[in-house]
Amino acid sequence: MRNRRYSIFYSFIYGGLCLILFNGNDCIAQPCVNEYTQTINPGQPANPVQKPGWNLIFQDEFTGKGLNMAKWDRTDLTLPGNQNAYTMNPGMVSVASDVCEIKIAGTPYNGGSISVGEIKTMSATNPNFIPYDFHSGLYLEIRAKLPAFHEGIGSAAWLYNCAGPRYNEIVLWETDGYNENRQYASYIWQNGPGNLCGQVLHIGCSCEDVNNNAVFNQGRIKLKDYQNNPVNLSAQFVNYGLKITQDSIIWSVNGVVTKKINVNTNPPGNCITYDKPLNEYTLRINTGIPLTPGNSHLPSAADLPQSLLIDYVRVYQKSGTKAIKLYNPPAEVCKNTSGSFELHHSYYPGATYSWSSPDFTFSTLYQPNANNYVCTVTPLAQTANSSNPYTINLTAAFPGGYTENQDIKVCVVNASPPSPSGNITSSRIGTTCYYEAKLQTTQCEEIEWSEDNGISWTKGNTVLISGQYYSKYGFFDPNTTYTLKVRKSNACGKSSAINKTFTTGSVPSNCAFRLAGSPEDSVSQPEETPFVRGEIRDISHHEGIISLPAWIYPEGKETSLTYRIFDLSGRLLLNGITSHAEIRINKADLPEGILICQVFSESGLLIFTQKIIHIQ
Repeated sequence: MRNRRYSIFYSFIYGGLCLILFNGNDCIAQPCVNEYTQTINPGQPANPVQKPGWNLIFQDEFTGKGLNMAKWDRTDLTLPGNQNAYTMNPGMVSVASDVCEIKIAGTPYNGGSISVGEIKTMSATNPNFIPYDFHSGLYLEIRAKLPAFHEGIGSAAWLYNCAGPRYNEIVLWETDGYNENRQYASYIWQNGPGNLCGQVLHIGCSCEDVNNNAVFNQGRIKLKDYQNNPVNLSAQFVNYGLKITQDSIIWSVNGVVTKKINVNTNPPGNCITYDKPLNEYTLRINTGIPLTPGNSHLPSAADLPQSLLIDYVRVYQKSGTKAIKLYNPPAEVCKNTSGSFELHHSYYPGATYSWSSPDFTFSTLYQPNANNYVCTVTPLAQTANSSNPYTINLTAAFPGGYTENQDIKVCVVNASPPSPSGNITSSRIGTTCYYEAKLQTTQCEEIEWSEDNGISWTKGNTVLISGQYYSKYGFFDPNTTYTLKVRKSNACGKSSAINKTFTTGSVPSNCAFRLAGSPEDSVSQPEETPFVRGEIRDISHHEGIISLPAWIYPEGKETSLTYRIFDLSGRLLLNGITSHAEIRINKADLPEGILICQVFSESGLLIFTQKIIHIQ
């Protein structure tokens, strides 16, 4: 998967498409429309490494005798534009005296007359290079002195994603070759139906409308000092900052905010909407062709060589967010059959990590792509318990000096469970008029329920109530007796099914309802509870996704929502828990026709009802 991602990028470059500092001959630009003036202190010293509220996850202070090739790759490519005169030359990159130097020089290389350089945290040509991928919720800081400003000379630092589903690019700085106190801060995305990154012309903040028409909004920042003098960005080192969240992108120079984009607002031009910066990004820093389209002449020999000097590069992640990602916990294993299971996890390269548990052995199985790893976990001889899970700890130490721990609960069983014991009880669902069934279970067993004498089965929701685990299921009328089939399941198999009968409680005094009709008709909403009767939506064309309205799941707030899907007769077809603003379902689990989807809060309150049409 990793190789495919970067081979795509490689072919796009050689196709002569418009990427940063790569000006294709067919690219047509518009003049600059937005310029912002900011006052900064040009003599500000380097910032401290540690930042309160942030964890350092990537760092290079360039203190070695050469470039750290475990963190950076050097590009070796011929750039489209200007008669292919510019060529990426690895020899233009060097490290000395705690500074990384990236030159632009009149040195012929690989068929080009001008050599430029680039370092990046990915590789288009080396399949063994493990890329550093960065995500939103980060702060990027680079302290740099830019090349002298002359025609044909440019530089840039940018976060880049060409892996889809849409192209994303966030530029920390970029120069036009002429204005020594001006730099460009840009966000580039792709709204239209065009291919990955091939339709994007890099010129400030751009996107595509639905007709693939390029739309541009340049973000040019003019810097001055406190005496109102222009700041020469090639005369001193400057701290460039970039903060990315799910809602905004913020640029700063020497601690002063120079530009901010709220991605929840409407973008400029004919763009449909901002594409939120949630992609995996790699970092690229380079010299090359200036971004200004009119600056098409080659640099003068007298102006070469010039250098981009980088004092340090630091990437931080917001404290409280997890840099380790686990893709498939909790885990279950049947010791008498498979005897082991796989754990998929990812973390930032450069971190050291270790698994810890006295009850399991661990071995790395394979690395399917990028930072994703698969580990085989095998229980030891004494490890087998039918009710309580074991704990596995994953500890990772990152370059910034902090550690991160995550615990994984693993159930190990020897055999299929016995049939359920005990009686079914019922309890009211929040403040609604309805009841749900409850039956005792354990952490390592699930109870499956059937209302049609075993023809179809649905797993209940396992919850901890007063120190005891229960399986909760259903949507039942009050004052009614029901007989259901129940069975237990675990990693080794399923128990025999038995019949159990229970009777729901009386009608709650503070609710009004109608027993007849569909669940939607039966629910009376409290006045303070938002209620939507729902839109009719064909989910067959949305990959089994039911989207919830924005108010039901505030952004950035993690909430466990319970959902239930019924047919019009009130028969429960599917239930589960989601912690996202959408419900993903297997369409094969549902019959065709008009269905009712209800969503309940953590406290059991019915907060949303929606009709959906299901067509296989």
